[in-house]
Amino acid sequence: MLNEMRSVLQVSNCLFVTKENYIPLSYKDVFHMATLGGAKAFSIEDKVGNLMPGKEFDALIIDLNAKGENKKAPIFEIPDMSHVQ
Repeated sequence: MLNEMRSVLQVSNCLFVTKENYIPLSYKDVFHMATLGGAKAFSIEDKVGNLMPGKEFDALIIDLNAKGENKKAPIFEIPDMSHVQ
C-alpha cells in the first residue's frame, strides 16, 4: 500500500508540472484515499477505513531507524483481543 501511495503522489506531481491549472494531491489527500476513502469506494466504511471502535484493525509497523530496503517489523498477532473495544 505504501508503494501505491508513493506512486499516486509521483503521478500527481508529474501532472502538476505538465498540466496547467492542475492542483496536486497532498499527503493528506493520498492518506485519505488509502484509508477511509478507499473503504467508502467499496461501501465498507462501516467495517474498515479508520480506527473507530468496532472496526477491523490491520496495521503495518515500520521501523524508521532500520537500514536498507526492508523497514517492516516482523509480523505478529495479538492472541488475546478481549481488551480491545
